[in-house]
Amino acid sequence: MTKCGLHDLQYFKLPTSLKHLTPNQNQIQDILLYVDLHHLVKLYRIVMKENAISSLNDWILSLNLTYLDLSNNPITELIPPSDEIPEEANLFIDVRDTAKAHIVAFEKEEAIGQRLLLISEPYTYDGIAHIINENFPESRVPKGDLSKDKELKKNVHKYNSSKTNKILGFDFISLEQSIIDSVKEIYESK
Repeated sequence: MTKCGLHDLQYFKLPTSLKHLTPNQNQIQDILLYVDLHHLVKLYRIVMKENAISSLNDWILSLNLTYLDLSNNPITELIPPSDEIPEEANLFIDVRDTAKAHIVAFEKEEAIGQRLLLISEPYTYDGIAHIINENFPESRVPKGDLSKDKELKKNVHKYNSSKTNKILGFDFISLEQSIIDSVKEIYESK
């Protein structure tokens, strides 16, 4: 339990599940992705009601060099080059932005009582595969199909995070930058 910022809120984080990475340690073979969908809605509602604080809905993309952090409801895909890329689309926020947003939201008066939506942009596995192949031609992930990427993104939930952006006062890290940073870390750890 920790106390945080203006709200003098005591909060906790549930332990995360870890899955040991088993791919060939010399090459990037996978699209390693997790989307951390906090299943703490009940806790958030209680905390919001009792403390009139902000609630942050987290959709996180990140990578740990040794373990893939799979807290709560993960989507993890390890895709060999011969496999098909899943036809899925969802919304993305980088874990670094989520951490920063939590801190800023607890420190800013204008965040009190507000519900902040953390979304940088939509993503698809085809888009992620394309980013990896464009920036890391030596990777062994399948080629992403940008026409599928565009089509799948049409069915993603619509959102408006302008209020969140105004309150937080910083730009979110793009999906492309997040993927590049994560893959670089994997290569550098080898």
